[in-house]
Amino acid sequence: MEDQELERMKHFIETAQSASLEEFRALYPAPLLVAIGGIATEGDDFLTRSMANIRLFESGEAADTFDPNTRVFPVVKRPGQNPYSKMIIIGRSAASDIYINSSEVSKMHAYFTWMDLPEGKQFQIVDGGSRNGTWLKVKKLQAHVPQPIESGQVIRLGASISLAFYSPEGLYARLHSLPH
Repeated sequence: MEDQELERMKHFIETAQSASLEEFRALYPAPLLVAIGGIATEGDDFLTRSMANIRLFESGEAADTFDPNTRVFPVVKRPGQNPYSKMIIIGRSAASDIYINSSEVSKMHAYFTWMDLPEGKQFQIVDGGSRNGTWLKVKKLQAHVPQPIESGQVIRLGASISLAFYSPEGLYARLHSLPH
């Protein structure tokens, strides 16, 4: 399983690095979350090394050393999942739009909302009243209080699950800044 995940990440990076921005946007039109350092499943001895891996990713040193558990999640509604039309839910519930099976994550841990502006969607992150908390950068979010989020900012769920939020353009630029 780890080999498959590593191959998927390598393929994702190679695709991004060989595509034009227009091609990348056509493949990934929605914002993306990049989970750095792995996603735990119940019973796993989950890591506290996530922050070190994010620093490596942000410095460009991790181009070929992505953790095999690293995943990329499109920030989109999954058809037939939760009934909230203006919420993209991150949670441990299988009905979540972004499903993360970890004891660090509440059933409805956090969610994205958005405002439609002339220049595009402005996303916000909201803690859903989670047990273990949600952080944007280093600031703990108050439950049910939306906070604007920008491309490249890091979200932390609980003590150790870290996700970098990227616009398609932001992730494309970030991946193109990594050594090939």
